[in-house]
Amino acid sequence: MTAEPNSSVPAIPTARVLYAAADATARASAEAALAEARFAVEPAHDSASALARVGDRLLDAAILDLGPEGVETLKAIRAAAPDLPVMIALAREDVSALEAALRFGASSYATAPLDWRAVPAQLRYLLSAAEAETLFRTSPMRRASDTAAGADSLRRLAADATEWLRRAMTEPERARRRA
Repeated sequence: MTAEPNSSVPAIPTARVLYAAADATARASAEAALAEARFAVEPAHDSASALARVGDRLLDAAILDLGPEGVETLKAIRAAAPDLPVMIALAREDVSALEAALRFGASSYATAPLDWRAVPAQLRYLLSAAEAETLFRTSPMRRASDTAAGADSLRRLAADATEWLRRAMTEPERARRRA
């Protein structure tokens, strides 16, 4: 007798993750580890194939493990898919590459070689953060702040708060009475 699937438990959606690495062994390890963690992997062997996959497919995140080529690939991905969460793998001692990667929009970074026990958790965090950012960008409160009236309201609120803080610093008793 086979067990019936539990229909009350929602299916976990599979996130599509681009993994770009020149090393075939690294790609195989990534595919195995990410598949076990319920991610669908889109492998790429170099920058050009990574960019083709970004253009061709709906992706939820990307991991770039391309060495020095990774930062240039990141720049191109940002031009094609500005909201795609991108983790970049960098050599431990390459602080200048880390600074460049963050400047050009890396969502996260990890030290190469990647620890495939930790990467799925990092990806889940990146995906959650990206979803929260999308919700904020599309929220009525954000849209209100983008209008002239909403921006004026926010400026007035900021001015009132600044005035209250100024008074709290220079006239503490008066500020307490008004609060």
